[in-house]
Amino acid sequence: MIVYNNFTPLNNITAPTEGPVTINTQGETVTVQVSGDGAGMDIAVLAQSDYQSKDWFTLMGFNLSTFESVDTITANGMYQFPIDGVGRFKIKVNAISGGAVTVFCKITKGV
Repeated sequence: MIVYNNFTPLNNITAPTEGPVTINTQGETVTVQVSGDGAGMDIAVLAQSDYQSKDWFTLMGFNLSTFESVDTITANGMYQFPIDGVGRFKIKVNAISGGAVTVFCKITKGV
């Protein structure tokens, strides 16, 4: 596996917000780790394939602990989302209550 980028788009956030847009030039997968004491979280990974598009679409991924499909993250843990063919993506926190959450991302490509 080749790691292209490790970054923390959202650090100790306590209110709904969006992370910065990340350009994807070679990555196939983004692993998202969510940690903190926040409750009632609703976090989505949004993507675009075309840089000219104004529309963002929610990616489907899976929970690495339960192997369940997810389109939103509702608990701490590790999740993976396919980004092969995605031009750019961002993390959006739609809801959070009662604490803070940090989101860490790792973009990788298989060998």
